[in-house]
Amino acid sequence: MSSPTLWLDSNVARSPANVRELVGRAAPKGIRVVVPAQVHLEICRHVREREGSRFLPRLIDSFLAQLGIEVVEARLDRTTAEKWAELLNQRHPTSEAWKAAKLSSVKAKLPEGTTLPAARVPMTTDWWVALAVESDSDAVIAVEDRGEEWRTLRSVGRALSYLDTLRWLDAQVTAVK
Repeated sequence: MSSPTLWLDSNVARSPANVRELVGRAAPKGIRVVVPAQVHLEICRHVREREGSRFLPRLIDSFLAQLGIEVVEARLDRTTAEKWAELLNQRHPTSEAWKAAKLSSVKAKLPEGTTLPAARVPMTTDWWVALAVESDSDAVIAVEDRGEEWRTLRSVGRALSYLDTLRWLDAQVTAVK
């Protein structure tokens, strides 16, 4: 069995201190830490907004390189799209069930009491990332979101909060060098 891969979602990856802590515990155990390209996009946009004209892309590149974090693609080709569509259809077999799942996912990120018409709720990129993690049998993701898209991974202990990820990392066996 290969060593697991730890994926980071944007709500965890946004904190450099949390990222350093996770990598610090993962690296000695031979656990690869990755950020999906969609999350990298979100982080770059967030840092660009915060830093304004002082923003330098090389600072993010340097941070990732120093920590050994890879930016990976959650590939969506025709075969994967068809496979994931079938999986989603099994979980949400009617239009109403699919709309409710998407609405649940979006509402998990919005303030209580927000109303949205279910028919107009888009599928977020979090579904894509969750399905990519699910497709990698050795992957775990650090994610704070409680949305529907993470339910299957949470039910099998593969979508963990930041604190649960720290506990999971502590329980892993150190890699032999």
